[in-house]
Amino acid sequence: MEPTLRYSIIVGVDFGTTYTGVNYAWSKFKDDSEIAAIDLWPTSGHLKELAAKAPTQIAYAEENDGLPKNYWGYQLKPAMARYAWIKLILDADAHQSPYDDPDLKRDINEGILKLPKDKSARTIAADYFREIYEFTMEKLQCDYSEIMGITPIKFWFTMPAIWSDQAQVTTLEAAREAGFGSRLDDEICMIAEPEAAALATLSSKSLGYVIQRDEVVLVCDCGGGTVDIIVYKIVNEDPLKLDEVCVGSGGKCGSTYIDRNLHKLMSDRYGKSFDSLKRKLVGQGSAFMSAFESNKREFGKVDAKLRVLPLRMEKVPHSDHYDDEDGEVILTTVDMETIFEPVVHIIIEMISKQVENAESGAKTSVTNMVLVGGLGDSSYLRAKLGSWCAERNIKLKVPGNSWGAIAKGAVIRGLEKAIVVKRRCRRHYGMRVFKLFIPTKDRESDAFICPFTKRKMALGYMTWSINKGQEITPDMYRVFEFYYTIDAGEPSIEIELLSCDLDDAPERSESGGIDTMARIRTNLTDVNMSEFQSVVEGRQKKYKFDFLFEVVLGAKEGTIAFRVRSQGRIVGETSIDFSK
Repeated sequence: MEPTLRYSIIVGVDFGTTYTGVNYAWSKFKDDSEIAAIDLWPTSGHLKELAAKAPTQIAYAEENDGLPKNYWGYQLKPAMARYAWIKLILDADAHQSPYDDPDLKRDINEGILKLPKDKSARTIAADYFREIYEFTMEKLQCDYSEIMGITPIKFWFTMPAIWSDQAQVTTLEAAREAGFGSRLDDEICMIAEPEAAALATLSSKSLGYVIQRDEVVLVCDCGGGTVDIIVYKIVNEDPLKLDEVCVGSGGKCGSTYIDRNLHKLMSDRYGKSFDSLKRKLVGQGSAFMSAFESNKREFGKVDAKLRVLPLRMEKVPHSDHYDDEDGEVILTTVDMETIFEPVVHIIIEMISKQVENAESGAKTSVTNMVLVGGLGDSSYLRAKLGSWCAERNIKLKVPGNSWGAIAKGAVIRGLEKAIVVKRRCRRHYGMRVFKLFIPTKDRESDAFICPFTKRKMALGYMTWSINKGQEITPDMYRVFEFYYTIDAGEPSIEIELLSCDLDDAPERSESGGIDTMARIRTNLTDVNMSEFQSVVEGRQKKYKFDFLFEVVLGAKEGTIAFRVRSQGRIVGETSIDFSK
């Protein structure tokens, strides 16, 4: 290998609810075959686990007697106290979508996803990321020992397309705290999980057919905690270029929803005998849930053989569903259908809506569906989606190694082998404004007299600078004129940037569904205030601070930049990522 700063090491990190995968490549090589996956993971012994991903779980030494250090991934044993499903807790404060597991927020508050008193979700994520980062760096050092010292690393983290702005920020903060991007010239970038899946599957031969220009493909990423669905149009085959047809959809209704449905069935059937059991006996990593994982994969096959679930419960008599002598739970095919069907129904509902949106809004028909993700390996889900697709003349494609497609797609994006040219903004972004008072519409409690125009105005309105569904292409640019009333001597002001996930953005700021996304601090120390109109109210001098609010769409890969410009200079700015 010839070391050179013209190249970089690209690392794709697929941080999943249940499993995390890492792929990597040196940018000097452009062929897919050069993309490697970490597939040997540390265990508690001398041997390593051969797998495409490692469990997203961590056990703390202080909570497990005899543990010499924190354990993670395959190092954990069934009886250990652990923290899993960390990813879902990072987005726990987001508004619930109609496609989310309705019991998810309750489970977070009541214990199945309970956090320790002295640790936040971000802290636990950072602790887990630190293990992933250190292990990945060891692997890269072995493979690229000659160039590691002088070659920058670009880490591409994948995130659900439905992730809230706050969850994205918190995840990146945890990654940086763990060490990602800490070396000189190292970077952290982000890519939506279904986008990564599309790049990995459509740019390879894993689908078993050659894609054609103008084909419209729906990508359905059914993962451990979330399901993301986006429709893409092929605008170029080689190199692969895609356009996002309409705003993607999704929900927190992945494989963990099925796990919670199992717990609900057990609770309904056995009451306190099940509910009183310790988490280590029925939670992630337990023998009970490990056996159920096998059943999830087996269910739906023609010759499916369901395993009994080992679990001893007190005061439960022998029945068709429980062997009290051996301590085994017996699940029937009807039970499994009861557990699976709510999830499958939601997934099909989301897919139907996306196909409808593509046909009504973009006037284009979906021809193929690509199914990826851990839950995508379910035979039952595949059969249900296969029937749905056959009725609509849509071809269902399941690529080889669909479980590992996300991390590979992130590397492909980093290598710039394939890109999404046009995206759709995931939500509305704007800020609070005041408007001319209308007696038949506005409240007197919101009224005030503008000191500069002397007109009666009304507070509480919104102006949306960029709307959900708006097409985003590189170098798009928009400018809005505003003014603030500020007191003389104020060194800075904050401009609050708000976001909204609703399809129709509300007119008023007190409406539900609006969140604070960021605050742009505007520095006024170098602004010549004498150039602005001023008035004196009482003993206080006030200025009419005129400024331009600039929205730069696609200023940098995956971002919208918001800038405040006054007197020809930028006095405040921030940016958000719109690619998730």
